[in-house]
Amino acid sequence: MAAPAPDRGRFARLGGPLVLALAIAGGLVAMGVLNHRTNRAGALALAERYVEAVDAVVAREVRDFLTPAETAVRLYAVAIGQNAVASEPDEAAYLRAAASRRLAFEMLSANPQFAAIFGADADGRFLMTFRTPEGAFGRRAIALGVDGRRIIEETLDADGRTLESRDAAENGEENGFDPRTRAWFAEAEAADGPTWTDVYTFFTDGRPGVTAAYAVAREHAPDIVTGVDIRLDDLSRQLGGIGFGDTGRAVIVDDAGAVLVAPAELGVAPGATEIDDPLLAQMRDRFRISRDFSGIVRVADSWYLAAFSRVGLLGGAPWWLLVAIPETEFARFVQQSNRDSLIVSVAVTGLALLLAGLLARQSAVADRRARKLAEKAALVDAQAAVAARIAEVAAAPGRRPAERAEESARLLAAGAGDRRAAFWRAEADGASVARVAGWDAEAHVALDPARLPAATAGALRAALRDGEAWRGAPEPAHVAAGACAEACETLIAAPIARDGVLLGAVLLEDPGAFGEAAGDALALARVAGAIAAAWLAEPAEAASTAAAEGGAAPAERPAPGGRRLSLPPLSQTAAALVAERTEALSAAAARSGLSPAGLDAALFPHVAVLTVVFPDAFALATPAADHEAGRSAAPLFAALADALRARAAAAGAPYLKLLGDRAVAATGFDADDPAEPAAAMAAMALGLQEDFARLAAGRRGARIARFGLEAGPAMGAALGEGGLALWGETPTVSGLLAETAPLGAVQTGDVAHAALVGRFAFQPRGAFYADGVGELTAYYLRGRR
Repeated sequence: MAAPAPDRGRFARLGGPLVLALAIAGGLVAMGVLNHRTNRAGALALAERYVEAVDAVVAREVRDFLTPAETAVRLYAVAIGQNAVASEPDEAAYLRAAASRRLAFEMLSANPQFAAIFGADADGRFLMTFRTPEGAFGRRAIALGVDGRRIIEETLDADGRTLESRDAAENGEENGFDPRTRAWFAEAEAADGPTWTDVYTFFTDGRPGVTAAYAVAREHAPDIVTGVDIRLDDLSRQLGGIGFGDTGRAVIVDDAGAVLVAPAELGVAPGATEIDDPLLAQMRDRFRISRDFSGIVRVADSWYLAAFSRVGLLGGAPWWLLVAIPETEFARFVQQSNRDSLIVSVAVTGLALLLAGLLARQSAVADRRARKLAEKAALVDAQAAVAARIAEVAAAPGRRPAERAEESARLLAAGAGDRRAAFWRAEADGASVARVAGWDAEAHVALDPARLPAATAGALRAALRDGEAWRGAPEPAHVAAGACAEACETLIAAPIARDGVLLGAVLLEDPGAFGEAAGDALALARVAGAIAAAWLAEPAEAASTAAAEGGAAPAERPAPGGRRLSLPPLSQTAAALVAERTEALSAAAARSGLSPAGLDAALFPHVAVLTVVFPDAFALATPAADHEAGRSAAPLFAALADALRARAAAAGAPYLKLLGDRAVAATGFDADDPAEPAAAMAAMALGLQEDFARLAAGRRGARIARFGLEAGPAMGAALGEGGLALWGETPTVSGLLAETAPLGAVQTGDVAHAALVGRFAFQPRGAFYADGVGELTAYYLRGRR
């Protein structure tokens, strides 16, 4: 049956809406990507400018935090110098001058970042006004007089008035402090203006900080140095109060990259070089590579906008401010815009796909209907062609009814694609029906004439009695009588009538199983029945007579294509093959310098050997499907072995060996012809197929074994008491056939096929070569006839 011509416009009708919807979706995706990139680029540019601005602001605040100290040391130096009294040099009147003390207190109060303001001279005198950790004020002085070195400590109130004064030296609290030994003193004297020390630990409270110092040289008095202490933790709090996002950072490092100031929550000590914070470590590493940097850095899976700027300090090494802010702080509006765009895109795409789906569905429904109509028209045309050919055969002049029936059956089997097709005639006495002709599409052979009692005719009897077509599963009685194959699953029976008289029926087995059906098989069977009514009414010829006399097979057997070949009797073909192989065996022995009489083994010329191979070792170890509940299940292999023993006993096979993953059974050791031993082993193989399917149900399919069957000569010798070893060409070929057979299939060789072809159905597989034997032809054993 020719397939309908493809509809080229169908793809346009079905795919057009989908392509349009996909194009809309693609445009929306491209628009979303472009929008995302544009927004992201704009956000990053804005963020970079923002970070630079924040960096500048923070740097200015840091400078504003530190710069007042430089002004304070200059003013304090001037105040101390103006209050120096030359007439009282021994008492260092400038240390007692009220104006300078008041100025120190006022500057300390006005600049909360100052921890202390002090002054010292080259002789060791010292005066410091400081802020206590509790927020109060105090003063400490070192005076040099006629009584020696004195350390005076005072507690001040909020207005700078002295509340308490005591001499620490008299109380034994001399700590040996000498301002001239401090780094700020020496660095200030060496500098031309205000200078800053490196980070160090204050002598007074042991906390880290820096000192701004300024030296003034005098001609008639000791040089003086003034200074202001600033604790770095105060600067850390200043940085911690600036917002840099949830994970942003701002730190101050020296020129070597050592951390000077960091927010307190980071837990980084001033001067630290080992940093656990990944972002700080990345910033410091980047700083070591490039001092002047502004851009994006990646830490773990996050991106940060970073900027480095120099915080210049007069007279000291440069400090650097490192700022990093998470990119997400600036890209949130981009993410929100992308989400909004995505929602809109998904909605529009969904509507487009819905519309495209509706259009495609309508087109598909229309195309499906059109295709079904075209298929029906093609089936009707093909059915008409088959019917026309059957009609031509029926109308052909000079052909006997049996020939017409056989050719019609072949055409009907090919047209319906079924397993077998046959024409049956109702006998005049009504007690039986006879198969006039039939064709086996599976084995490619004509079916022999046969006769069935009406009581066992099954579906045929219903079609003949009621005159109605019938479809259903085969009945056991019908299968047992040989009217259909054992593997048949579906039967179709259509009556054959003429002038209101039922003449017989058309029987089809498994339509469509062995080819493409030309239309409705039941309708085709009815048409064939109507055509067959003309010649079925004619008198029965020799084929029907032969069937009525016992159903013997005719001397001539049909071959595919309708030609008849004169073949020798099947037993003679098998005997010839056996003789040929026996002669080859004797010739092989002769070439080895041996004679059959000199061999210490028996030659069995007509042995039939069945080999069963189990390729799935794991399945054999599972329980059998029919084991009793509540009892310990034996392995499947044990159940299969029981089935092998039972079937071997039923077949009368005295030889059965279980050899690992295979079993070998043989019979016919005393046979004069291979037909009966081969038939026994074929019946055993078909029975084992049923047993194995039942025992292995649900286990990787019911097909768990491969079967190989061959007949011919073999050699054997007794082993021990009652034992027998079997070898030679026939067991070897049987093993090769089993190993190469599909799972569940029974594969036979030339001799077995020749011995069984009249009693069993076969399907040719092809030729193969076996060492020591030559080229052989393999066949599938499909069932009994």
